[in-house]
Amino acid sequence: MNVRALSWRFAIRFGVISALVYIAASQIIYALGHNPAGRHSWLIYWLPIVFIVLSVRSFRARLGGYISFPDAFINGFGVGIVATFFISIYMYVLLTSDPSLITDYIDQNLKILNKNKEDVIRVQGKEVYDRLVASNKALNIRNIFSDGVIRKLAGQVITSLFVAAFFRKKQN
Repeated sequence: MNVRALSWRFAIRFGVISALVYIAASQIIYALGHNPAGRHSWLIYWLPIVFIVLSVRSFRARLGGYISFPDAFINGFGVGIVATFFISIYMYVLLTSDPSLITDYIDQNLKILNKNKEDVIRVQGKEVYDRLVASNKALNIRNIFSDGVIRKLAGQVITSLFVAAFFRKKQN
């Protein structure tokens, strides 16, 4: 079988499992009365990272213990793409089905911003602080959704680079 095709098979498998575990953990957080898109998101943010590592490690083992940096990166980032796709659909459905989560997300952001008000004004000025408050108050599902997708994909790229560098192993 072609190495790239095999890589995508591993990426899809581990990406789907990653998304399912993430969604299950998110549902537990939600069932406990917390906002999985808010300050409790750090509890589940790392889950796709675990599955990137597991996929690249398993893929390298399937290739006989050797893997190139590009193959490891493509496999890891593939996991991230698949996981982000399904997680994003889930988060969109969750946020549209319970709009109070968006309000809670905005309130959490404004609390953090108000807590650091003096520092923000001192370092960046009152005008910047006022713009930050206004932009947080204007948040909607589209902003939250697109920001989440971009942050997840950026995190997956960075993670995949580190994992590929760690797991690459050339044949002698």
